[in-house]
Amino acid sequence: MIQDQLSRGHRITVILQALRIPSSTYYDWLKWHPKSRNRRRIKLKELVQVLWQRRKFYGYVRIAKRIRKLLKCRLSDRTIWKVMRELGIQSTMYRKRSKKPTTTTDMPQKPNLMRHLADLSEVVTTDITYIQLINQKWVYLATAYDPKARKVLAWQVGQQMTQEPRGRTDSSVNSPRLYF
Repeated sequence: MIQDQLSRGHRITVILQALRIPSSTYYDWLKWHPKSRNRRRIKLKELVQVLWQRRKFYGYVRIAKRIRKLLKCRLSDRTIWKVMRELGIQSTMYRKRSKKPTTTTDMPQKPNLMRHLADLSEVVTTDITYIQLINQKWVYLATAYDPKARKVLAWQVGQQMTQEPRGRTDSSVNSPRLYF
């Protein structure tokens, strides 16, 4: 606006008086340049925006690490967090919910027959556990356990729950009673 009035031939003192602006404010504004800190902050915002556009699943920690590697400078994760907050961006990463395999049975729950036994020498317990592998597949681990000796007698890993007795066994146990 001031430049427009100056181009029309009005004097600067008259324009500043009409706008009620001190002349020192106007001349300070003419000489003003953004500080180096502000220029760095603007460049940092641009870089964060570019990195986030490439990989939107990156959060502030990964972006900060990437910037430190690119620029070879010291930079805190919190600074990047503040910049991302100012820009209104955040990671689009979310926790993937894995679905465990399910089993159903029509049989009612069996009572715990071991609870009242005084001697556990002839008892073997069994258990089946789900284990998720790195490739997101599930396998079953079936074990037979001797609670008296605190020792696994046999185990089997498989992709299905089957009834075939396979796997490693210990032959030192003489036909224990199985409670199912």
